[in-house]
Amino acid sequence: MQLHEEKLDIVKKWVKNGEVKIHSEIIIEEKNITVPLKKEVLVIEKIKNDKSTNTSDVIRIPIRQEDLEIVKHPVALEEVSVYVKEIQDIVNIDDKIRKENVKIDSNVDDKIIYSK
Repeated sequence: MQLHEEKLDIVKKWVKNGEVKIHSEIIIEEKNITVPLKKEVLVIEKIKNDKSTNTSDVIRIPIRQEDLEIVKHPVALEEVSVYVKEIQDIVNIDDKIRKENVKIDSNVDDKIIYSK
C-alpha cells in the first residue's frame, strides 16, 4: 500500500490588472505683455517771417508707426520619462493539504506488530 500526501507548488504567471493612458493635454492661459510702440507725429510750427512768400507748394511727409505682429513658437518645457518598474511584494499563502495515514481497524491488537 502506498501512502500519499499533497505538496504545495507555487506557479506564478503575469496577468493584466490594469491599463494606463498617457497623453499631453493643452491648457489655454491668458498672457498679458506690455509692449512699447513708437509712432511718428507731424509737428507744424508757424514762424513769423517778414518775407512774404506766396508759394502754393504741397509737401507730403510720410508718417509711420510700429505695428504688432504676434508670432507663437513652441519651446521645450520639460521632458517626461515614462517606464514600468517592477517591485516585489512578499505574500504569505495559507492552504490546506491532505496527507494519508494508515488506519488499522482490528479487534486483535495484540497480534499486530508495528515497525518503522
